[in-house]
Amino acid sequence: MAETLEQRALRKAREREERQKAAYRAMHALQKDSDRSVALVGAALIDAELEAALYRFIIPTEASEKAAQKAFGSNGAMSSFSAKIDLGLMFGVYEQPVADDLHTIRKIRNEFAHDLDAHDFTLKPVADYVRRLKHITNFIEAGDGRHQLAQPYPGGAVFTVNLSDEDLSGRKFFLQSIIFFWGALWSAAPLGPHPVLNWKPPETTSP
Repeated sequence: MAETLEQRALRKAREREERQKAAYRAMHALQKDSDRSVALVGAALIDAELEAALYRFIIPTEASEKAAQKAFGSNGAMSSFSAKIDLGLMFGVYEQPVADDLHTIRKIRNEFAHDLDAHDFTLKPVADYVRRLKHITNFIEAGDGRHQLAQPYPGGAVFTVNLSDEDLSGRKFFLQSIIFFWGALWSAAPLGPHPVLNWKPPETTSP
């Protein structure tokens, strides 16, 4: 028997709740894990949540879900992290600066996955890649040694985190970026511009 729309909605809600719990456990464990684990697992969290966000931008029919499962499945046309990032930009899930940062996260993951000498966020080219993560800085208010990240969510909620100078570079900044983008993707939905993913700098007018 085909799944009803109500049954599908309930299933998706359960999957979303379980995915959230698993992500929270993983992010908590990453606080003490190795740099390689932070890069690989962190990128995997973004990859999985991006795929979930893309599903929400697909018209929910039995045929479309089967096609999506095939595309995102093993060896599917959209199975790679890179393809999903480009698809998210095409669907309007986020703007180009977010896509650029997600590709940077992908490149950092690849360095740790394919280069045995890449074991530390302070080494090149990983350290250079981390410095390219720019979008999160639009939401950080700088202070004297202390900074505040204010992450807005749809509906007006704002999640704030206090950061030190040390948190703005290397491993800690990468991990904070993972948490930042995971939260934004988790709340992405085709209901209008997202306050993080579709954020654009305010236009300036000439005097």
